[in-house]
Amino acid sequence: MRGTYSGVNSPEATITQSAATERTYYEYSISLNPTSASFSATGESKSFTVTSQRRLVTVNSVSGTTYGSWGSTGWEIYPTNLGTGFSQTTSGNTITVKASANSGSSRSGTLSVRCTGDTSETASANLSQSGATTTTTTEYEFSVSPTSLSFTKDGGSKTVSVVSRSRIKYTNDVDGSVSYGNWSSVSYSASSTNSAFSSTTPTGTSTNSASVSVGANSGASRSATITYTQSGSGTKKTVSCSQAVGTQTRTVRDYSFSANPTSLSFDASGGTKSVTVTSQYRDGTQSSTDGGNNWSSTSWGSWQTASYTGTVDNTGGGAFSGSGNSVTAGANSSTSSRSGNLRLSQTRSGIQENGNSWPSPSNINVPLSQYAKTVYVNLIVTWSGDPSRPYGAHFTLTSNGFVHGFQEISSSGVLPGDTETFSIQIINDYNVFSWSSSGVWYAYHDDLKQIQSTISPSSGNFSANNDIYITFNT
Repeated sequence: MRGTYSGVNSPEATITQSAATERTYYEYSISLNPTSASFSATGESKSFTVTSQRRLVTVNSVSGTTYGSWGSTGWEIYPTNLGTGFSQTTSGNTITVKASANSGSSRSGTLSVRCTGDTSETASANLSQSGATTTTTTEYEFSVSPTSLSFTKDGGSKTVSVVSRSRIKYTNDVDGSVSYGNWSSVSYSASSTNSAFSSTTPTGTSTNSASVSVGANSGASRSATITYTQSGSGTKKTVSCSQAVGTQTRTVRDYSFSANPTSLSFDASGGTKSVTVTSQYRDGTQSSTDGGNNWSSTSWGSWQTASYTGTVDNTGGGAFSGSGNSVTAGANSSTSSRSGNLRLSQTRSGIQENGNSWPSPSNINVPLSQYAKTVYVNLIVTWSGDPSRPYGAHFTLTSNGFVHGFQEISSSGVLPGDTETFSIQIINDYNVFSWSSSGVWYAYHDDLKQIQSTISPSSGNFSANNDIYITFNT
């Protein structure tokens, strides 16, 4: 080619044009879905979808780059080791990853794939599995030995071996494996059904020696159950305790209560009298070695004064008064006797010798009596018989065998037909009297011969203050 420039011819030039250039290659693409997965500690399987494709890429120097359609292409798992505990199987474009049970700590892995046509094209998914959990519990141990104890009547202490401890137990929730922590001591308490028995509760070590104690027994055989309770677990263990019968003692009481004299009598003029009262008690002790079935003889202490009261019970119209052991009777102006009672009462307490309670109170009744006022009876005697011979007689008034009055009479200086009056004092209670000739009237002659006399009437009744008229025949 030649040209002209400013009227000057230029040199010739050769013009050439290159042809368009073009190259082709495949573009690869690969992906996993999902891109991560979490597995439980007990193990499980999960699926992943692989999308692996390629397309033709044409690069023209003139027209530029053009792309063909995506199409499936080959792929592979690489590397094949997914990580500890993970494995895989493939079916088509699906990969199934299985996580085995994990009894340890949490773990992880990676699922990686690549295109076989272009190994630089990769995709991956993160795998994770939680570790096994551990259940924590407390394991207790509690025991006592021996489980029964016996004591003599003297009592004392005996040892009970107590194991009271705990440890932590760890259980793997996946494989069930168990592990333990160290033993440690656990406190416990003790209670007794009988306060006579007691137990210590030492702590600080897993094995302890508890001391069970009981004092000397002074009574019947006794027993108790000691219950040990472990804190935390609430477990209970029991020890049965017994003690032989001991020497049992008891206090008994003996009472004495009496009055002397046992009755009081007053004449008509009245006055004050008293009785001597013995009111006392004494305490004693008894012992038993068979639980109270049999008791020893009593060892008595000295007598002590016991209180008592005295009251007057009047049945005689208020004639008597007083308190304690003293009684006063007023003058009796009545022709009738009267009576009453002094009632003595001892307050008793304590225990009888047989072990029973004393009845209370104890009572003594002292009868009271008072004669009627002094009365005289007139005996009017008419004499008959032979006056030449002197005689005498003893006249007696009786009632129910009791002599009330008497009179000595004599014929000296008396003529037949004469009448004499004698006044006879009645010294006791009176109302109606009677007499009879038998054994009552006697005549005494100078020859000392006792001749039964007769009276007329030979018998009869009379009342006080009435005159008695009789005829004395000798």
